[in-house]
Amino acid sequence: MPVDFDAHVLKPCEDVFGEPVKFMPRSQRGVSYLMAGIFDEGHHDLQLLDGDAPPVNVNQPVLGIRAKLFTDAGAPTPQQNDKFWISSNARTYMVKDVQPDEHGNLKVLLNIGKGC
Repeated sequence: MPVDFDAHVLKPCEDVFGEPVKFMPRSQRGVSYLMAGIFDEGHHDLQLLDGDAPPVNVNQPVLGIRAKLFTDAGAPTPQQNDKFWISSNARTYMVKDVQPDEHGNLKVLLNIGKGC
């Protein structure tokens, strides 16, 4: 009997760590969907090829969000250049890439850029 990963793992994580986010698909101008996701600024060190250089701290904001939320809301799956508004910092981010996993979660890589 398969485990309902969304109900038993993803949803409880969302309940504890999630925050309100607003999804704004580019294909539906003026339409937005209020959902919950787990946002992280994504700081990490990047070691340059020159071994003597100190690591550079880079930022890759990322949003973990359940794929089921889009289906339930009748929303399209996020695509490159769609936007998300994140409540914890009141910033709007543009979708850089969407990486689904086999358990029903989407890892959405975000950019801050022009038009956000």
